[in-house]
Amino acid sequence: MQDQVPATLGLSTVRRAPVRLLTAAGCIGVALAVALAPLGSPATTPVALRWSVACGIAGCGLAAAGLAGWSPGVGWSVLLLGTGYALSLVGRGGTTDAGVIAIAPALLVSAELGYWSLDARGPEGALGEQVRRAGLVLGLAVLALSAATAVTLAVALPDAGGLPVAAAGVAGAVGLVATLAVLARRTAAPG
Repeated sequence: MQDQVPATLGLSTVRRAPVRLLTAAGCIGVALAVALAPLGSPATTPVALRWSVACGIAGCGLAAAGLAGWSPGVGWSVLLLGTGYALSLVGRGGTTDAGVIAIAPALLVSAELGYWSLDARGPEGALGEQVRRAGLVLGLAVLALSAATAVTLAVALPDAGGLPVAAAGVAGAVGLVATLAVLARRTAAPG
């Protein structure tokens, strides 16, 4: 009963335990989806697939260790998950599919949910804080998806150069700068 919102406070505060559990489950769920994503590509060689999934599962383990209290585990999990997916790309000769666009935002969301879960170990917080953080995670995911789409489209363009390649480069640069600005603002924000 102590994890429920007190009736006298209405919806102005949120107990941390449900937030911690939901964000931890989201972090592990997204990490597991990234770890198993290479299984959906029949073009990946069996050796690369084994190494890819092994890196991904190890990344899930590090995410769990991070959520248990070793906070560097969350960051290291993203590195292993990304490495696992990169190995699957190498194992299929460097060819990509539409799924590659979802991996960058998924890694970002997994890390953000993991760190949010770690932050939720403290006392209860305001509902507005939780809504703001959820909006931030969603916004970062959209920015990462936009940047990943721009890069993927730029790679798919023929080597003709010219305006389409320049436009894709500018879009990617704008997405990167916007993401960095959001992250810098978040880091500089008090609390």
